[in-house]
Amino acid sequence: MQLRVDEVSTLPRVATVADLRASPVSCSTALLPRLAEPAAALFPGAWSRHDGEVPAPAWWSETESYIGHLDLFKVRDALLFPAWGVVVARDGAVMRLTMEEAAYVTPDLADLPHAARRDGDTVLDLPDTIPHLPRALLTMPFGARMNYGHFVLDALSSLAAIDATGLFADYPVLVPPLAPWQARHFALLGAEPLVTAAPVVRVGELVYTGAVHHFLHNPNLNYRDLRRRQIAALAPRGGGPKRLYLSRGRRDRRPMVQEARLVRALRGAGFAVADTGRMSVDRQIALFAGAEAVVGATGAAFANALYCRPGTLVVEIMPRGMENHWVQPLCRIGGLRHAAWFCGAQERDPAHPERGMRFDLDVERFLDFAFAWPPLAGTRGGASALQRLKLRLGLPG
Repeated sequence: MQLRVDEVSTLPRVATVADLRASPVSCSTALLPRLAEPAAALFPGAWSRHDGEVPAPAWWSETESYIGHLDLFKVRDALLFPAWGVVVARDGAVMRLTMEEAAYVTPDLADLPHAARRDGDTVLDLPDTIPHLPRALLTMPFGARMNYGHFVLDALSSLAAIDATGLFADYPVLVPPLAPWQARHFALLGAEPLVTAAPVVRVGELVYTGAVHHFLHNPNLNYRDLRRRQIAALAPRGGGPKRLYLSRGRRDRRPMVQEARLVRALRGAGFAVADTGRMSVDRQIALFAGAEAVVGATGAAFANALYCRPGTLVVEIMPRGMENHWVQPLCRIGGLRHAAWFCGAQERDPAHPERGMRFDLDVERFLDFAFAWPPLAGTRGGASALQRLKLRLGLPG
């Protein structure tokens, strides 16, 4: 196999999505354009602020919009490895965007089914019989199998963008076996994916978007369509807490040393502690849809900010090594207010901080920062018992 063949530069370009649908050969086209205007011009109702105990990364920006383009691709006579999200063309070219997430686990793709290293190359030894489909959509990259954020913001948003064209209703969404929460998310999007446990499938026409490669870092306005459709399907009734603190629970590989102290202070201002990893999809969406403020350490649970109402305040704590800008553009697209707090960390493995660290923050300084912005401004002094109860129950006033 030839790894990392760039589909953007190698596949013939066609003018429209309709042309791609009709094309008898592999090709690509633009699906959503890049938006280059400053964030303030694109999203006048949203803003971003930051502070912290350590400097923000050099790349941090509160003016850049991070709204990237999204391309659509069609590969004829392709091999798809559903559990890995990897696409191999007839000539052995591995499409680059489809392999990047899998490459975190197997850089040379030798761990793919029927793959092996031979004479310095990765080769496939395929069985005589392989399941075949005339056409299919790929929306799930490797990371979406396990990571909530990649599933919602890469896989689901990709399907929403393809659906919006109205041209691929007869293409089944081919997926590996799903967890119940993944199946529920698809159902809220009105999708009935075709589930297969086959390690590899041959597809006559395979269509996918560039969202299979970390779309959440440079997303587009299809987030809004995804939110609209899922919220309409769920029709949350509200009545939940207005202020959420996102706890990672006992499963946390990145514990905050003074989390208990922070939680006590937030509870005094009417916050409820939410451990989304123990909640149903419906409950998560409903909580975020009804929230006026969300606070927590960076992590996949912030993907649920997709469902927040415009004007919601999202305060994200980012320890050193876990800095990102995927929550910030997500908030901008939704018309939210994003406030980032940067702090230090004790990393176990600096090359892979997500695998484990301990971090701490100056609780008093952080609270001063978080409560400087509406709707928290002026409420840090502590709510009355009645006010705290109303905030946690989602009651007015």
